[in-house]
Amino acid sequence: MSGPVGKVKPGLGKPRDLRHSGPGSEAEDAMRQWILAGALVLPGLAVADEISGDWCGPEGGVITIRGDRVTSPGGTVTDGLYSRHRYEFLIPEGESDAGGWFVMRQVSEEQAVVRVDDGAAQTWTRCQGMS
Repeated sequence: MSGPVGKVKPGLGKPRDLRHSGPGSEAEDAMRQWILAGALVLPGLAVADEISGDWCGPEGGVITIRGDRVTSPGGTVTDGLYSRHRYEFLIPEGESDAGGWFVMRQVSEEQAVVRVDDGAAQTWTRCQGMS
């Protein structure tokens, strides 16, 4: 007999012949379970995990991101640069820090780090009860 054959360790019972791990085997059943689990979990993550939505700042500001459009804390609707986990826009005239770049980088489903130009980083969170 040639090929990899399992070895018996005391108290572990009969060895398994690893040459027969084809259809219907424990290995194939385990793989099917992992694939099914991934198929059920991943679509939910893909839909939920993006920067679009309502974000609340530590000082009470709120922005709403919808694709390339943003409603700034002052209520101005403008365009910005959107990617799935990052958004940036030029702060409109008439608002605090006007002319500066507001850059938000999502770090989790519920938190993002925001910087205005080279200012200090702030943690923003998803607004609860909005949308």
